[in-house]
Amino acid sequence: MNSAPLPEPDRLEGTEHPRFTETIYGQRVAEERFLNAFCSQRLLHAWLLTGPKGVGKATLAWKITKFLMMQAAKTQPDHAPVNLDVDPNHPVIRRILALSEPGLSLVRRSIDPRGKHLRRQITVEDIRLLGEQFALAPPDGLPLIAIVDAADDMNNFAANALLKLLEEPPANTFFFLVSHSPNLLLPTIRSRCGVLRCSNLNADMLKLAVEDATGLEIKDQVALFELTGGSVGDAVQLHANRGLEIYSRLVKLLAMESNFSGLEATQLADECTGRNADTQYETVTTSLLVLLARLTKVASGINVNEAVSGEAACLTRLAQCRSGKFWSNLHTRLSSDIGHAREVNLDPASVVLDMLFKIDQTAA
Repeated sequence: MNSAPLPEPDRLEGTEHPRFTETIYGQRVAEERFLNAFCSQRLLHAWLLTGPKGVGKATLAWKITKFLMMQAAKTQPDHAPVNLDVDPNHPVIRRILALSEPGLSLVRRSIDPRGKHLRRQITVEDIRLLGEQFALAPPDGLPLIAIVDAADDMNNFAANALLKLLEEPPANTFFFLVSHSPNLLLPTIRSRCGVLRCSNLNADMLKLAVEDATGLEIKDQVALFELTGGSVGDAVQLHANRGLEIYSRLVKLLAMESNFSGLEATQLADECTGRNADTQYETVTTSLLVLLARLTKVASGINVNEAVSGEAACLTRLAQCRSGKFWSNLHTRLSSDIGHAREVNLDPASVVLDMLFKIDQTAA
């Protein structure tokens, strides 16, 4: 019998699920906005948590959920709370961590019972199940809370079904919609939500957050910040998957003026194929897109701090060959090529080689 744990689309590989995270870094403004709404009794029934991927939106949604449940469970409300902290040993909090709290619903991409794999979208069936759960009021007067992570994953039918729930929410109900691209959501959904904006972390906060998430000491926090733009999720993956080492190899490879090494390019591409090479392939292709994004800035006259040794010289040389718009268009094309390659199951080594040689040919 297969005892492997079910995949969790709302959890970053290599880290714990956001519901277990107690400390949020760099999002004090969003925390205080919600706390002020709570203390002034101007709490909305629906909130949209926006911002780039990996900056703590889901963690904040779970922290707020635990806070609301904890406040409702108190027999005698005390003075106005000054933060969103909770007692991790309280029975309500333990039930939330175990996903056994009856008043809590988590909506995320579900398992397709026919194919036994994760669906690509949140379906209308997932939202209808949420409606059925909301029809059953929880005991002890606790609120009904739904976390949708990510709301961007809903298909049109699911989005319209959620809109109906937002239009006529049951009493004492709260929705928290995590969204990386809120402009893609229905305007009618956005209009019914308060907004909690989460921003990218600075280098110091990023270092603390990554160390907290991984338990590893970060010594190259400047490079990590430069290549991830302050996204904890991206930084965790980059650090865990030797991303800085791979990025340095790409810089050295593309810095070779009129002496592009096909042998080294082939060696790097070959490392992306075969069993258990998916992570390497993902890291290499992502690093190439990051390099192109930074190159676009340099070619457009925008200064970037050097992330790894030799990067400034490499980007300067390539920027002199083409305009920022040209490199931006190449970034878009290669990003699309990666998505197409994944759909039709192309050989990873071929994809990486094609990307490298297109960059080199563009600079020629």
